Amino acid sequence: MKFLDKFESYCKEHKITKENGEINIAEFSRRSKIPATTISNWYINGTNNIKLSTLVKLSTFTKMSMDYWADDNIDSYNENNEILNENLNDLDNALYSKMKELNDSEKKAILGVMNAIKNDIDNEEK
Repeated sequence: MKFLDKFESYCKEHKITKENGEINIAEFSRRSKIPATTISNWYINGTNNIKLSTLVKLSTFTKMSMDYWADDNIDSYNENNEILNENLNDLDNALYSKMKELNDSEKKAILGVMNAIKNDIDNEEK
């Protein structure tokens, strides 16, 4: 998802819009401390050269990572503000989210169990 699509989606979801549905740039600017001219320039000049300081403000205000805003391949977040990868299905994203909660020792143990299960399945198929 492109940056401006994410931005507009965020503003609509958080009701930072005018009565006609347009993004309320002045209100977003006031809340986020990002100058309104900067936001307007995203629409005029594009978003290829967004300053790091602006991404930091945007990420801090929205409580979403800079990776989310900067990477067009990252599509959305789940209810825990964890990045969902559009290239993964729901089950893969769920496994990935749980994996991030584990320490290295727990990850190694889980990987060992997964490898053992996979080997058993492979042997049964022979």
